[in-house]
Amino acid sequence: MKLKDILKLIGLILVPLTIGVATTISTVQQIKLNQQNRQNDIEIGKQEREQGSKIADNSEKERILASYLTYISNLFLEKNITAFDIDSITSTIVRAKTLSTIRQLDIERKHQVILFLYETQLIRIADTVYPIINLNNVELDNLDLSLPKSNEKLYPQYEIMQLAFRGVSLRNSSFSSRWLHESDFSHTDLTKGDFTLTHSIRVDFSYSLLEQLNFMNATVDQAIFAYANLTDSNISEEQLSTTLTYGGAILPNGTIAPLKNLLMNGNARCSNLSIFPDGWTVSDGNISIIQERFSSNCYFGSFRRESIMNQKIDLSDYSQWIRNQQDAHYIFNISIFKQNNIIINIKQFSANGTQLRIVTFCQNPLYCNGIFWTCQSSSNCYDDDYIDPLHKDTQSVDIEIIFQTINENSNLPAICDNISFYMILMPKRLPVP
Repeated sequence: MKLKDILKLIGLILVPLTIGVATTISTVQQIKLNQQNRQNDIEIGKQEREQGSKIADNSEKERILASYLTYISNLFLEKNITAFDIDSITSTIVRAKTLSTIRQLDIERKHQVILFLYETQLIRIADTVYPIINLNNVELDNLDLSLPKSNEKLYPQYEIMQLAFRGVSLRNSSFSSRWLHESDFSHTDLTKGDFTLTHSIRVDFSYSLLEQLNFMNATVDQAIFAYANLTDSNISEEQLSTTLTYGGAILPNGTIAPLKNLLMNGNARCSNLSIFPDGWTVSDGNISIIQERFSSNCYFGSFRRESIMNQKIDLSDYSQWIRNQQDAHYIFNISIFKQNNIIINIKQFSANGTQLRIVTFCQNPLYCNGIFWTCQSSSNCYDDDYIDPLHKDTQSVDIEIIFQTINENSNLPAICDNISFYMILMPKRLPVP
């Protein structure tokens, strides 16, 4: 076979082969294109369904919000009442309706509900009256109630808020630049929250989780941080010094803050025996600082048949706390010694001077009726912490200590020392959800 014939034969073979390959490639490309188009159609359908679902979900949330706002508004208008006129049955229904609504909404609409509840005074503390709706156990994480920058100068009066957020979850929430006057954040989770530039005046943070909370440039005047957890927060010692109390709190460095002794000069000091300590008033007899022989120990003491000293503790700064807490207590303790008799009267007074309650402690039951201490050794005894509730109207406490010797010529004085008085906050009994 000649070369020419061979080339012709090869040409005859290559033409259909080339056409076949081209057809195959075109078919594969078309299949891939069809698959891609199909996938695009699936994605578009998925996006449309998701978008439709979002629109439906958004519409449903909007319907729930509108229904709730209409319900509360009609309740007030039809019955011509305010938040403080609502009876207990209506209050229960309103609370149930509110909590059910909040749990179905996103954070933006939760924000609208909270502002609505505040404006209608349903979660606003007014004149120490606690609102009818408690939000205990409600999740409001990421709530932004910070004051908008545009409003800081235009509407300064709107900065002030008196919020009742006891027991609420408010993680990652912001209250920046607000005036939170006498608000209640007790038992609240404010982890990683933002309180920059806030004025937390007389705010209750007791028993709250305040871990990593931002207190930059915030004021906390007379705020209550009792037993709060401040781990890794940036609250400063200077800020804490302006609070009403932070006893029992876990501080940013992990240590636990001690309780503050509200009684002045409860420990007799030997530095100047001729000067009687400030804070105490001797109303009868003669009482002085007595130094023990051959020792550096000093005591409050008297050789007289009977002498009396007392100290008034002003609790007016704690009045709101005492009034709002059904479990506000005090702790009292004192070192007493066996040779003679010490009587202590702890008297609670109202603002107008009315005596509300008195507790009497007696070292010797022969000399008075009261709570008796028993000395465990022959020389001295130390009373365990005595915990007693405070009357809700208490404004001051008077500590009266009566020194009694066995006889006028006794060489053994009636003595005591290490006197302390602490305010404590027992765990609150939260309203029943």
